[in-house]
Amino acid sequence: MHRGFRIGMNTSSKTKNLRGVDQDLLPRDPIQFGFLRGEGGFPALLLKIRDGMAKYTMVCTFEDVSERTRLHTLATGIALGNGEDVIAEAPIKTMGLTWVTVMWTFL
Repeated sequence: MHRGFRIGMNTSSKTKNLRGVDQDLLPRDPIQFGFLRGEGGFPALLLKIRDGMAKYTMVCTFEDVSERTRLHTLATGIALGNGEDVIAEAPIKTMGLTWVTVMWTFL
């Protein structure tokens, strides 16, 4: 049973506010991701996390794209584990969404 992740981060000593983060990332809670470029053009990952009433926004900067991709695949649960392999890949050519609105009338 997947119980989520705990992410711990410390800011760089170059930042004005030295700070640490210890956050649980549970499977039931949505995480908004964004791929960015940070200072100096380094790859960065934006994480928006909601923890109850609190909201957090973190921007993580990496040395190269592979480091950013690794954190993203781990957090989203798509990283391959030992003995796992990709069997086939196929592009999605079309996708459709249907919205259904139900109206109730009580007499």
